Amino acid sequence: MQRGTIGAITDLRGWLSQRPFPYSVRVDGKAVVRITSRSNRWAEAEKTIRTLAPERLEALDRSGDVIRATACDTSDPAATIERADPMPNTWPESELATMAQIMTAANDRACARQEASYRLAFDRLYDLVKVLADRLTGIEGIWVAELERRAALVEAREAEAAAAADGNESTVLLGQVAQAALLRMEGPAKKPAPKANGAP
Repeated sequence: MQRGTIGAITDLRGWLSQRPFPYSVRVDGKAVVRITSRSNRWAEAEKTIRTLAPERLEALDRSGDVIRATACDTSDPAATIERADPMPNTWPESELATMAQIMTAANDRACARQEASYRLAFDRLYDLVKVLADRLTGIEGIWVAELERRAALVEAREAEAAAAADGNESTVLLGQVAQAALLRMEGPAKKPAPKANGAP
């Protein structure tokens, strides 16, 4: 069995958490403080023991045998285990835990705003690409129609030339009519834009 004296307030938790771990702690030979299985068990036990302001502590195993014992040094007021509650250091009551929760919430809000911004940007980009695709489709249709019209005009002129070479007047007349119809499809010729004053 180990013996010793807790020479400072900060030594209490270290004494409790020494191996072999105690199952409970007997205070001044009377009260027994049970060590829980929670992650903050040493902090809870320390807080309870400080509240009792003991003069002697005994660490017990599961069968109640003493593992180690210590006397709390009361000769030095600065080293006495006080009744006042220590600074909270258990989750989520500690200042560090509160700060972590605040930072996590702030990060979540920032991520949500960034997600909304990205979604808006992608929606606008999709609308722009759709407008461009529709416009290109329309331009392609106009270009294909123009190519077909020009091809028909070329064929009509070639047929007219061939008919003229054969001397078939009816075929020539039909070719001229077809050519005139194709030319009318082009619409009136555009006049050149007037030049600005002083332009050459």
